[in-house]
Amino acid sequence: MKSFNKLAVLCAVLALSSSAFATSLAPGGSVVPTSLSVTGVTEISTTISGTITTGTFSASYQTGVFTDTNNVYCSGCLDFIYQFSNSGPDTIERATMTNFDSFLTNVGYSAAAGGTAVPTTVTRNSFGDIAFNFVGVATGTESELLIIQTNATSFSSGFFSLQDGTAGSGAAYAPATPEPSSLMLMGSGLVSAAGMFLRRRRVNA
Repeated sequence: MKSFNKLAVLCAVLALSSSAFATSLAPGGSVVPTSLSVTGVTEISTTISGTITTGTFSASYQTGVFTDTNNVYCSGCLDFIYQFSNSGPDTIERATMTNFDSFLTNVGYSAAAGGTAVPTTVTRNSFGDIAFNFVGVATGTESELLIIQTNATSFSSGFFSLQDGTAGSGAAYAPATPEPSSLMLMGSGLVSAAGMFLRRRRVNA
């Protein structure tokens, strides 16, 4: 598997010249992914790499998080990227990422990192798990760069899983839900704003 360090990924992503958009994927949905250009990257988190081994296959994978100025939801929202290489012996049929919870998601893929296996469909269940489905990633084959754009602005730990007839998983990244304290601050700010609005209405009445 090719090196997936920060510089290599940044150069690969910035080198993309196509301007295709990702495909929106809602909970319970299934879509055919499109080629996706992720330009305007401003920051890359520390990448995670590992090996997933089951009774039927072994595969290496790498995953990272991008702060993308051209994200479809907001400038600076997060893109989650993944790539894996199958060492066999069985083919791999699915790659699943968790947990995208209630976040908005767009999905796509890119050949920027040198992969050849293209996903045929992408599905999302009601629990927020997103799965890239393949006809079969054969031994010695590497997936295309799999991309999930989100409206998240922070991230935490998650999981990456590969499946054929068996399944195995490893550590990855996932969007982070705002802390309760942040939500409380936001709520108190809205309450204060509403109070000021009502007071002004009384004064002007």
